[in-house]
Amino acid sequence: MSAPARLLVVDDNEDNRDMLARRLRKRGFEVDVAEDGRSALARLEQGPYDLVVLDVMMPDMSGLDVLTAIRATRSRVELPVLMATAKTESQDVVDALERGANDYVTKPLDFPVVLARINAQLRTRQETPRPDATVLPSNMRAEPGTVLDGRYRVESVLGEGAFAIVFEATQLSTGQRVAVKVLHASRADDRDSVDRRRFEREMRIIGKLQHPNVVRLVDFGVLDARVRIDSAGWSADGTETGTPAAGLARPRLMSRSLPYLVMEHLDGETLQQLVKREGPLSSEVAVDLMLPVLSAVAAAHEAGVLHRDLKPPNIFVVRGLGGQREPKVLDFGIAKPLDEQASVLTMNQTASVLGTPEYMAPEQLRETREPDARTDVYALGCILYELLAGTRAFKARSYIELLQMVSTGQIVPLRERVSSVPPTLEGIVGRAMHLDPESRFSSAEAFGNALLGWASDVGRARWSGSFVAFRDPSLAPPAPVAASATSAATSTTSDATSPAPTTSATTSSASSAVAPPPTPSTSAAPRDPSTAEVTAPVRAVVPPPSHSLLRLGILLLAIGVLLLGAAILALALRG
Repeated sequence: MSAPARLLVVDDNEDNRDMLARRLRKRGFEVDVAEDGRSALARLEQGPYDLVVLDVMMPDMSGLDVLTAIRATRSRVELPVLMATAKTESQDVVDALERGANDYVTKPLDFPVVLARINAQLRTRQETPRPDATVLPSNMRAEPGTVLDGRYRVESVLGEGAFAIVFEATQLSTGQRVAVKVLHASRADDRDSVDRRRFEREMRIIGKLQHPNVVRLVDFGVLDARVRIDSAGWSADGTETGTPAAGLARPRLMSRSLPYLVMEHLDGETLQQLVKREGPLSSEVAVDLMLPVLSAVAAAHEAGVLHRDLKPPNIFVVRGLGGQREPKVLDFGIAKPLDEQASVLTMNQTASVLGTPEYMAPEQLRETREPDARTDVYALGCILYELLAGTRAFKARSYIELLQMVSTGQIVPLRERVSSVPPTLEGIVGRAMHLDPESRFSSAEAFGNALLGWASDVGRARWSGSFVAFRDPSLAPPAPVAASATSAATSTTSDATSPAPTTSATTSSASSAVAPPPTPSTSAAPRDPSTAEVTAPVRAVVPPPSHSLLRLGILLLAIGVLLLGAAILALALRG
């Protein structure tokens, strides 16, 4: 069912005005009121309305004068006007209709009749397209040459999802290539739908974020479209068949107001496509790609926005002026303000997962706590893992198995996939992907600071200003994490027998900085001291030592009982 429309009730009689507004609000309508004609015209200038209920007899400026002013700029289809008055003479009705009224009701108002006429006008408005409306097929895939909103000529379809379709288009006024994202007609039939509100919020978020590594908003608007809907056929018993009946049904056009946003056109490929083409990336290349993304996400967090759907397909890589790779963060469709509590916009109404499970933090998947900046940090850790490994951190045979793996942190250690990844860099990735949000980097800045030492000289010089001297002292080192038995044993032996390094950093200091690459630059920024001990790959959190000793004692006791039982059995057999 469509959401109620926005109405304006205009009447100089306060009792009549408030009573009608109150009854309409009880029916779910959004209702504003005006006490005279001039106030009504001022209201109409401030915001869009779907219908006006207008009293005729008012001082200073009559309802007929207000109606004339409205019709000077808005047609009957654009803004229906229902006249409500005690004047019942035929000529009064004729005057109102000739000046552009859509309908006429008399006082005292019969509310059921008023309500029925309001709904009838709203339905007519919904089904009557504007003459210049864009005609779209039912699948929304506009043909090349179609002009959207009189301003953008479609060249091709760039991509399509469940909620929106993206066109490559040419802006007619400037000739520049742009990307136009339009909400699907099936998601826009309700002006107050969750999907529509999410789409409109994405528009506001992109417009708000001014960062070179966030896709740039060029324009936005609402497209008045006529969408072809195939009418269903009917069987002999009067039931709908679901398919057009030959000779009995024909496509019809439904009027839809479709919000759209216009973004800069990007030439390049997604991170997903890049990894598929090149495979595992070197540490420097991967970190150089991640630092701009971390800076963009940090800017979003600073602006109070949580992305919640960071993944390689939502990061587009273009070539900068100097030929360097430049990532751009896309798709803020399910983003939310950091200070917003759970609401209809942040919950999926179908109870399905809102996001992409392979990149969702365990607490986001389990909905055990409100997401915060560390939710995005986890997803960024998953992306870096994929860049270094050439494959996703989680691979499962079924959707249920995937959810279980993510929620319990069943990750193949990074160095088991690619042995050339330095252990300390593996540990940084492990911290970002830690099961416990409290043990992750508390912000994108802290994560970026830890990665600076692994960037190329050019990348470090460029991004050290964004992350320099950032520390996260509130973040205590997490408990050690388990690797496979072989790798754990090897790591322990190596740590025990390796000579102490000649640099100032020592392995015995819990507060030492993250170890730099073998050939660190003297210009590298200070690193996050909280990452010092995270040098083992993530799989599952190991219990505290006391628990381990307890388990060992139980195991030894069980072995002793078995041996004692065997001895007693042997003695019994001898006897």
